Amino acid sequence: MYKVPNEFYFRIHHIRPRFKNDAENVLVFMAAELMELGIQETVEFKQLFNNRIRRYPGNQTKAEKTISNWRTEISSFFGFVQKDNGNSYAGLRAQELADKQDMI
Repeated sequence: MYKVPNEFYFRIHHIRPRFKNDAENVLVFMAAELMELGIQETVEFKQLFNNRIRRYPGNQTKAEKTISNWRTEISSFFGFVQKDNGNSYAGLRAQELADKQDMI
């Protein structure tokens, strides 16, 4: 049985349907918010990012679990968050989208 070599393996995440009608706005928002966070210790990063996600229209009263789902699903799906040595920060895709605000 064929096994994909680790250097070519990418985990696939599927975005939930609730984002599909507003995906472009959500992605630009997420990228811009990530860029403002800079490099943070991962535990602190999660809480700061969750606080920023609450600023998206309609999210202020959402449950913490829902906000965390936004953080993990959207940023994982698009590779927006990078982790290194216990820190988290915006990846290249997030930087590009925040700068250009154009979905390629």
